[in-house]
Amino acid sequence: MKLILESWYNFINEADPGYEQRASEVRLEIKVDKNLGGNIEETLNEIRRIPGVTRVSTVPDSSHSDENFHYAIQNCKYVLLKSESHDTFINNVLIPHLNKIKGLVRWKFKRSPAKK
Repeated sequence: MKLILESWYNFINEADPGYEQRASEVRLEIKVDKNLGGNIEETLNEIRRIPGVTRVSTVPDSSHSDENFHYAIQNCKYVLLKSESHDTFINNVLIPHLNKIKGLVRWKFKRSPAKK
């Protein structure tokens, strides 16, 4: 029994020493056209489907709507693999995918406040 447990323990703890994953975050200010993109949650789900994006959350007290648009500030967390740079991910993955989201008529990167 001990041999089985040791074998299982080694199996579940086996890791690829060459695998490295780094997490980062950007803040996005978004404007969603209610007539083109559906509701805000559908648009956020589209952002969540971008490869590498792990979490999208609305900054508290940052969202509001008018007759035609939803506005909000989103924290967008993503992961980078070993050889990928932040600039590469943002320029080659995040920006092209954001530009394809129907109804997301404006977005821009916003500086995150300093952490306390």
